[in-house]
Amino acid sequence: MTRPSENKILVGDPNNGLIQRLAQSADEHLGNARIVRNLVEHILQEQANRLAAISEPSREELMLIEEKDIIAAGDDLHSPGKIA
Repeated sequence: MTRPSENKILVGDPNNGLIQRLAQSADEHLGNARIVRNLVEHILQEQANRLAAISEPSREELMLIEEKDIIAAGDDLHSPGKIA
């Protein structure tokens, strides 16, 4: 993981390709841009849910997207009617 800089979001392990695999496994009839936008929105919602349990998150915690945030958003991606 690299150090955060101004206005950036960190992904815990950007080399594992999890986001790309989730987007590619989405329904082939949906537009890629819409899937990616919705996936990112769900990832950020999962991050917010995780951070809500931390009373005083650090700057780095506020910028970090963890693998579990992505996985939870991916579960939404594969649930009918959740991301479309």
